[in-house]
Amino acid sequence: MLSKFLFVIIIYFVHCSYCIDVSDIFNCIEEDGFTCRGDSDEEFSCSYICNGYSDCKDGADEGMLSMNRNPCMDAPCTDSSFKCHYGACIPYDQKCDGEKNCADGSDEWSFYCNKKLSNPNRTACSSEDGSYKYILDNLFCNGKADCNDKSDESYDICRHWICDTEEKTRCAYGACIDRGKICDGKIDCIDASDEKSCTTKALPSPPHGCEIDWDPNYDIINENTNAYMTHGDRVLTNQRIIIKCANNFFFEDKADNKTVVCIRDNWDSPLPKCVKYCDEDILYFSKSTTATCTLNSSPVDCKNILPGTIAQNQCAYSYKRRESIRDESFSMICLPNAKWSRNKMNCEPVCGESQSSTNPNASQAPWHVGVKTYLNGTCGGTIISPKNVITALHCVVDENFIVLSEAQVFVIAGGEFKDGQTEIIQKNVSKIFAANDGVIDVAVLELSEPFILSINARPICLGRRSSRTKKNTAFLHGWPKNDDHTGDIFVRTQLKFERNNCQADRTKGELCVRTLNMNHTLCEGHSGSGVITNYGSKNYLTGIISKKPGRSNECTNQPIVAVGIDQITPWLEETISMSDEPPFYFVPA
Repeated sequence: MLSKFLFVIIIYFVHCSYCIDVSDIFNCIEEDGFTCRGDSDEEFSCSYICNGYSDCKDGADEGMLSMNRNPCMDAPCTDSSFKCHYGACIPYDQKCDGEKNCADGSDEWSFYCNKKLSNPNRTACSSEDGSYKYILDNLFCNGKADCNDKSDESYDICRHWICDTEEKTRCAYGACIDRGKICDGKIDCIDASDEKSCTTKALPSPPHGCEIDWDPNYDIINENTNAYMTHGDRVLTNQRIIIKCANNFFFEDKADNKTVVCIRDNWDSPLPKCVKYCDEDILYFSKSTTATCTLNSSPVDCKNILPGTIAQNQCAYSYKRRESIRDESFSMICLPNAKWSRNKMNCEPVCGESQSSTNPNASQAPWHVGVKTYLNGTCGGTIISPKNVITALHCVVDENFIVLSEAQVFVIAGGEFKDGQTEIIQKNVSKIFAANDGVIDVAVLELSEPFILSINARPICLGRRSSRTKKNTAFLHGWPKNDDHTGDIFVRTQLKFERNNCQADRTKGELCVRTLNMNHTLCEGHSGSGVITNYGSKNYLTGIISKKPGRSNECTNQPIVAVGIDQITPWLEETISMSDEPPFYFVPA
């Protein structure tokens, strides 16, 4: 027998770095070992005591025969170990690993595994749907169900709960309540065991002070005693409580806390209500819509949105409803559970329209922008979506034809018309995409912030050009550069397609254009500008000015090359979709 124990002791000290000698707690002598009750032949090394595993059938080696204080609670644990709820020590990495390594299973209790990261004094109730409600640790096994499913008062947890003072006694399932609450005529254990087998029923004493009404989302501290308060607790006269909302609930005015005073057994004001608002941010994610809100048929601000509020979304200026979306889909109701009734729908931009014919302050070409670089180069560009501009690739490369960094490129466009003049706005670039890895002279610039669409900023329409070039004419806009200076005048230039008499060097799929009026010329500032064709009431992007005019002071009225939109349509659609707004924003169930 002695040799057996010596072998076990050697293994124990080599492999059990988390264990502490607890033989003194059970008065265990290593030479004799630990003998299970009723199992005279079952003997274990003293090192098996309080190690998390019940080697005895009745759990005596883990102190499970004690209903009050478990002797394992006196076992000190190392820094690399986790202390089971009843006191045993196990390796820390076995905590919350999905397997029960403590004899009471406490290493997998939600009390230890579902701590709130932002507040370790709060623990999540058990949840089947993954949505947790957090309650204070001192509300577990206190005789009152604070979790909706009563998991904080479950037998599995409370049967091994430690009552922290001698003034406490146990409910039948293990929860701790004040001794004075036994047979006091009021049920204080959820199983009513504190009022069973009572020979006489005590008359409840008249209440004194103010009682705290139940709200599972309250976080209450007695300012006078600095003690946490909960449902049914009473506050003495002239004592003050501080109330905060928990579990992502808020006061209706979004105050951080509320203070209430007990005066002559009555609160000086009603206890405030904690509410949960519907997500208001989802109404403002998109620039494509605006929202108005009503509650009980009265207009309210779309902030701090209460259940019952109806949010009516409308398409913002220069946006329109998508054909696949019905009008009623733009109405959202804030439900009692603080969730929206449906997904938030977005609108799509109105493209290719100018209001210059009816509004003298509107741009003739609100899709046209300037593209500038640190090299002082200025090209044209075209808005193709609120967050994307298309231009020529050669406009955003250096002298060695290396694509510039995003910080070296920015976009200039017209903004709102204010105080008699059009604002000039500058947009930073977050990404540069080269068509076909630079084989084609086209680049898309993704902006850091989208355009707010206006009479001076809206996208051009996209689409294949085949049906729109039969008229043989097109146009472009720009601030042409001449005499080494970019012009201040926004110029519209008429173009015509040269189908059979093009003298410029072009490849298959490229367009050949020249000025319709031979007295007009194309200059460096026109590079990257969009070749636009009119089709009905819309204007469409047909091509992008590419080869010639280049970086020189010379202008020309000779044919030049433009990249045809058909060459890049699939790539262009894919590139835009990466930053384009989705048809709707998903609302979690």
